[in-house]
Amino acid sequence: MPTTITCAGWRKPVGGPRTNNREALQFYCKAIELDPGLACAYGMAAWCYAQRKARGWTTDHVQETAEAVRLARKAVHLGGDDPIALCMGGYALAFVTNELDEAAALMDRGLLVNPTWRQPGCSAPG
Repeated sequence: MPTTITCAGWRKPVGGPRTNNREALQFYCKAIELDPGLACAYGMAAWCYAQRKARGWTTDHVQETAEAVRLARKAVHLGGDDPIALCMGGYALAFVTNELDEAAALMDRGLLVNPTWRQPGCSAPG
């Protein structure tokens, strides 16, 4: 039975950045538990791990890198036309594993699906 949880269901964070990241990761993991096919939840969970790495919050680098890659690849596998899954999965792969070519291709696919994700003032190469 489908759930009503969507990745657009944001809530305003109340703690500091590290607490917010931990709570967001728990939220996305719960969404995955409730709906294992919700591609964007995998992408956002992978993004949380990328943020942990960026801010120096990792406690087990090997385990967290492996989990970020697992989540990112699952997001991409499930999210053929989901721009959040593709872009966040690609971002996590780029930042966590330095797989830049694959990540760029995934993010480009996500932007093709939803070009409004492009930041104002940015232009596509080419």
